[in-house]
Amino acid sequence: MKIQSYNERDAGKVYIWALILPIIVSIIIGIALTGAPKDEEGKFIILKEIWFNYLLQIISALLLVGLYFFYTKSHNISYKACGITKEPNYLMVIICIVVGFSLCFFTDKFITLIAEGFKAIGLNINSTLNIPLSNFGEYVLAIVLVAICPAICEELIYRGIILNGLRKYGKWTAILLSALAFCLMHGNIAQFPYTFLLGVVLGYVMFETSSLILCIAIHFFNNATVLTQMYIEQTYTTPTIDASFVVEAIALFAVAAAIVVLAFYLIAKIKKKTEAQVEPVEAQETQEQNLQRKKNKKQKLLTKNEKFSRPEQTEVLVPEKKKFDNGLVMLLIGYAVAICLTAINMI
Repeated sequence: MKIQSYNERDAGKVYIWALILPIIVSIIIGIALTGAPKDEEGKFIILKEIWFNYLLQIISALLLVGLYFFYTKSHNISYKACGITKEPNYLMVIICIVVGFSLCFFTDKFITLIAEGFKAIGLNINSTLNIPLSNFGEYVLAIVLVAICPAICEELIYRGIILNGLRKYGKWTAILLSALAFCLMHGNIAQFPYTFLLGVVLGYVMFETSSLILCIAIHFFNNATVLTQMYIEQTYTTPTIDASFVVEAIALFAVAAAIVVLAFYLIAKIKKKTEAQVEPVEAQETQEQNLQRKKNKKQKLLTKNEKFSRPEQTEVLVPEKKKFDNGLVMLLIGYAVAICLTAINMI
């Protein structure tokens, strides 16, 4: 019989593998490119090719999907455990779409502010996507590879397995731990506040609704909004960072946070209303069922008392030794790996 849920060990293991697999693939690609032409800066020319960057996007998506299916099958876990089959509430879908748009639109200047701040201290942080969007065909291709694929693949891992595996720690602990894992995975320090906030939103939606479809919807519309903005603007110009820009960036980020809080409130209210409609139907029990339950409970209690009344059957209970929470330890190791990778990218 298949297991119907993930646990904290699954969360820790999968997070480490999600970080390590891209490193392994990068090493393999590096070995394969040995002897390939390089530019004046000593970098492989092929890395500048558009088709090659798109190929890397496809490989990244396949790695996460493969990890999800392989791990789930090899550990005899039901594919339904991630919440992909949970039918979403359509009013919640609309709320999630609005949140997806808002998070991107209202946090763009805040991300730019952080990136420019790091540049001021000598760290060149690239906070923009280096993908071509000069025509509609490239825009559609980017939507598929940068919006649809990550929305599905990353949600299967970070909300489907990792957040669901951390549920035993409680609502907000699970949400914050999974959001931190999600934000560190991106490896862009300028986007940490934004990706962490997005991770909190996605975690909350998953925890409250158990529907991965809603998380995918938010993630997709968030990424699609970024690409649409880039397609419309076509060119990126470095803004002038002055007092008014800073105030506007912080104010817009506050608006994004307010929208998130409002969305949390609406989702909780919808959930409560839905449960109130279902509860009376599920709570109906016949008098015979109640009597039978009480009878079974009484019989169980009598059996238990009888067992402990016999000296020959009594057992000395030895307190169990406390064990390390392996799942949490592995998650912390994953955090350390992600931080190291981020530091390497900044050098």
